[in-house]
Amino acid sequence: MRTVISLHPLEPISPEMADTMGAAFAGTFEPADVRILAAAFDSAWTSIRVSGVMVDGNAEAESARTTLAKHIIDAAKQGERDQRRLRDGALLALARENLRHAPRQPIAPKSKARGDG
Repeated sequence: MRTVISLHPLEPISPEMADTMGAAFAGTFEPADVRILAAAFDSAWTSIRVSGVMVDGNAEAESARTTLAKHIIDAAKQGERDQRRLRDGALLALARENLRHAPRQPIAPKSKARGDG
C-alpha cells in the first residue's frame, strides 16, 4: 500500500504527486525517508481530522499543516526516522503552538477563606 499525503485539508493528492514532491527533498532525504515523512504527516493530519477538532477555515488548516510539516522535517533533519515519533512530535508541536496563541483568560484572585473566630 502506498501512502497518500494531503496538501489540502479536504483533498488528498495522488501517490504520483507524492513521488513528485519527493524531488523537492532531493539531496536532503532518500526516497524511502520521504515516504516515512509523508506517512507521518498524513497520519498526524488524519489524527486531527478524526479527533473532532474543528479547524476554522483554510487559513487555520494551512497553519496547522505547516506546523506539522515543519516539525516532521526538522526532526528528520536531526535523524529521526520513526514514523510514530515523527507523528507524535508533530502533534505535540501543534498543541504547543495552539497553547502559545490561545486567548488568555484572566485568572480571578482566590477569595480568602474566612475564619470562624
